[in-house]
Amino acid sequence: MRSLRLVLLLAVFSMTACGDGPQTGATVTDVAVSGESLVASEGTLVLTASVSGTGTYSSEVRWSILSGEGSLSATTGESVVYTAPFARQEMEVTVQAASVADASKSTVFTLTVKRAPATALLAGTYVGEDAYETTSGTTTTPGTSSLTLTVEAVSDTQIRIHGIPQFTEWVVVDVLADDSLRFQPITGPTSVHDKYCSRHYFIGDEVTGETGTGSWDAGQHLTLDWTTVLYQGCYPVGGQPGPYREYYTPTHNVFTGTKQ
Repeated sequence: MRSLRLVLLLAVFSMTACGDGPQTGATVTDVAVSGESLVASEGTLVLTASVSGTGTYSSEVRWSILSGEGSLSATTGESVVYTAPFARQEMEVTVQAASVADASKSTVFTLTVKRAPATALLAGTYVGEDAYETTSGTTTTPGTSSLTLTVEAVSDTQIRIHGIPQFTEWVVVDVLADDSLRFQPITGPTSVHDKYCSRHYFIGDEVTGETGTGSWDAGQHLTLDWTTVLYQGCYPVGGQPGPYREYYTPTHNVFTGTKQ
């Protein structure tokens, strides 16, 4: 009988010690979390918990995300790695750390996920309409056409666009501090029009330095405004005497499209 009583007492003691409450003679008084409070879109940071109290108790905590997006590398432990999502807008995330020894003792840590770089947000395929006006001499001819453009991020401040009419190569565009867009000058390859004339296309005013501009929004709409100029230089026909003639035919384009 005495042995049975001893077994029962040990069982009760074991059940008490294994619960979420503080161990016998131990008291958890506080939980604190330290770590960086700012993280880049799709970046990571380490959060470390510190449990205070008296006696002997577990120093581990249970981790959870109370609000916001992202993921944690573990649910329990003294530290955890938080991984941020791809953030189209800056967001706040609240992480809770609750003591394993005493769940009533917990704290929250608020961090900020920075918006992804504008170039990453811009990357993708846009389908829309190109409204253009071609001026030859004193005559201006308007028109519209469907246009698909592919945008790739080159760096945090630069993108390149494929599909600009008359250019088989990528057109480089700078993303400015205010998120507006500015074309870099570009000159296409020279081709022979006939035995007397050669031609090429270019974007960029040699006199004013103006190229093209653009804007975009969180709704994934893209607007581009630029002028492509056809340059043609011709020698006198048949080798006859005369000046070398140059012709400039500008086409003003306005593209409006939506990201697919």
